Amino acid sequence: MEIENPLESSTLLYVENDRETRRGVVPFLAPRVKTLWIAEDGKKGIELFEKCKPDIVVTDLKMPGMDGIRMSKAIRTLDREVPIILTSSYSDDYRLSAVIDAGISAFVPKLLKIKELLKTVEATKRRGRLKR
Repeated sequence: MEIENPLESSTLLYVENDRETRRGVVPFLAPRVKTLWIAEDGKKGIELFEKCKPDIVVTDLKMPGMDGIRMSKAIRTLDREVPIILTSSYSDDYRLSAVIDAGISAFVPKLLKIKELLKTVEATKRRGRLKR
């Protein structure tokens, strides 16, 4: 029996400035989605979002220039429904209100295994929040 992949027809934008993290996550996500777009910072993430119109966004919190929260707020002005998953190795309490204000769909600590990130992405897709 083949396991259903809820992401197989999805396009995903992955925004992460750390090269080593990208090297670990990209090979895991790429075969599970139809198309994987990758940006190295928030500004490039917004540019790719506007160009590619992904079904789901996964972004790091802390990035140079424009962090994941500012990028998410900018994306929300372009698309009110696209799921945005924030990853971070930081857990400041004051950030929780910022995450909620930015319209983040889910938060995944980077210390969790990559399988937890995939489960969160799949669960977000299954909730039917995608407009495409």
